[in-house]
Amino acid sequence: MQFDFAKWEGAGNDFILTEGRTFKHAEEERQVVAALCNRRTGIGADGIIFLSRVDGVDDRWKFDYVNADGTRSFCGNGSRVVLAHLRAIGAVDSEAVLVACDGDHAVAWNGEPGVQLRPVKAPQNITATQVEGVAEVFVDTGSPHHLIWPSEKADLQALDVEHLGAQIRHHPMHAPGGSNVDFVQPISPDILVMRTFERGVEGETLACGTGATAAALADYVRRGGAMQRTVRMRGGDLKVTFGPPDERGHFLDVWLWGPARECFRGSANWPVLSCLLWGVVAIGLAFGVPFQAQGQTELRHVPLTEQAQLSVLTGSPGDEVYSSWGHTAIRLKDPGQSPVMDLTFNYGTFAFGPGFYTRFVRGHLDYRLSVQEFASFQTEYLTTGRALLEQPLALTPADVQAVADFLAWNALPENRVYRYEFFGDNCSSRVLQVLAEVFGNRWDPACDRDPGQGVSFRSAIGPYIARLGWVKSGIDFILGGTSDRPMGPCESSFLPDGLMAQIQLATLDGRPIAGPASELVPPEGDWFAAPPPPIIPPNLGFGLILLLTILGIVKNATVLRRMFIFPAGILGLLLVMMWVATDHRDTWWNPDMAWASPLLIPLWFPHVYSSSIGRNLRRIILVMGCLIGCASGLLGCAFHGTFWWGMILVTLALQPWELVSFFELYALPERRK
Repeated sequence: MQFDFAKWEGAGNDFILTEGRTFKHAEEERQVVAALCNRRTGIGADGIIFLSRVDGVDDRWKFDYVNADGTRSFCGNGSRVVLAHLRAIGAVDSEAVLVACDGDHAVAWNGEPGVQLRPVKAPQNITATQVEGVAEVFVDTGSPHHLIWPSEKADLQALDVEHLGAQIRHHPMHAPGGSNVDFVQPISPDILVMRTFERGVEGETLACGTGATAAALADYVRRGGAMQRTVRMRGGDLKVTFGPPDERGHFLDVWLWGPARECFRGSANWPVLSCLLWGVVAIGLAFGVPFQAQGQTELRHVPLTEQAQLSVLTGSPGDEVYSSWGHTAIRLKDPGQSPVMDLTFNYGTFAFGPGFYTRFVRGHLDYRLSVQEFASFQTEYLTTGRALLEQPLALTPADVQAVADFLAWNALPENRVYRYEFFGDNCSSRVLQVLAEVFGNRWDPACDRDPGQGVSFRSAIGPYIARLGWVKSGIDFILGGTSDRPMGPCESSFLPDGLMAQIQLATLDGRPIAGPASELVPPEGDWFAAPPPPIIPPNLGFGLILLLTILGIVKNATVLRRMFIFPAGILGLLLVMMWVATDHRDTWWNPDMAWASPLLIPLWFPHVYSSSIGRNLRRIILVMGCLIGCASGLLGCAFHGTFWWGMILVTLALQPWELVSFFELYALPERRK
């Protein structure tokens, strides 16, 4: 599962910015954040910032900052880079409000981003180091800071900040959460030099915004002077301004200012994917069209120029299961604007949020239309070696504006979510729906000439999963009889490649709307994905199970001859639940229920298998299997490789030759002996 992110830094503090996320378990969140922030195996950052709009208000954003170790705190530099990021994507103007873990914070742009901190209590004198000539204070600026002023003769740059900071960070006076540790030295009336050991990162960072603020306020209390300080750190300079303390000694109107810079944008995989609820076979179906957790660029209505162009983008299949089918998106580019507008409208984004896993299990897969910059969309294909093709649409400027207006409306929070169906309503088929909605009777998708008519859905996806080994077996197993139904007019457009072919046949006002696709990013290999083959291919795996089952029958080894019974029973229970307890229509009426039956589960227990009840249960399963298999054949269901392997293995495991009494032969005298 992929998500888009932006990597930003502010005076040396670096952050991963992505869309707001809710994790089911705190430990899962901690693992995800730690993995992504790892500088060797992840993206690398001091922390992750999850952003989401609050109640649909344009200038009010939830600012959820999580340190690299999974702990939360307010982050001054992080809040500044958020404003810079939101301005860069056009989501806000020069002012906004960030809702952080400690409350609301105003952010503003004044040549560089700044953030207003909440009222700060007066610094408290403390003692932890017991070193003569060293001054120490504690200040909470949204994050706790233990500030140390080494002696004037001390060389701040030579201090072992990692060692000293780690000791003080865990000092009992800061239990249980610990504290950041800052080493401060004044070099002029309003300039300080500082180094910081940051909790959560558990090491020295190049800068710390809340630490710089704490140092500025504490230095003002110690030395007086102007109500502002410049704090120099290894990553850059930060400026702190503030008003005089009130009667309680609290500082108000405290602002932190400094630089912020975007490093890069990209797509990454979630290190932990807890929605593997039914294993890879269920994922192969339920997430058949690629889905992404990505930032949302708000499209504000802007009149387009006559140079604006719409096109359909088709991505080649990827090696991951969720990307096996390719992908479709709509591109809107307007070179006549400054800066150039170049956006991608993506109907393949899942609507993650509270209750997602429950909805997923029940088959209520909510997807949504998201908007992102084309450069960010293209990055995924450049970095994964997948092809990206483009089909420009032959539209007048007025028609381009009409489609853009519809997409902008559809991207609004109240309109963007739709109920996803693998074979019926996804990122590809939505393109035809958009054009039909905008152009009405002027639009002819030429569905009667759909080249995929008459081909079954299962056959249509065959080339995409042919090289996926066990995943192919799992997808073949989980798909129900509806997948063997021949596709009707325009139904092949559920696949991005099918849409790419269909739209070349479509017309607007009687004129062709699109031609053959041209390459934006060429594929590095074959069009269809070719992931590394499994160590044990499915046929070899099933063959080994068959040999062990036969060996168990010959040697009368109970464990071996019945080894397939329990897995087949569990798979049968899964199929029943997918049919009666979910809305996954693509899994209903599954012919694999001929061999995968929940009735097999009790037979796993030896005392049941050999009992009279067990013998009758085995007979029932065999008869039901024959009936379901025959009915499936008459209804046109396909019998794939996994079906035949399952039938053979279950039949052998049930040992029907022991059940000849079913044919009234059990009472033979020699059998009684």
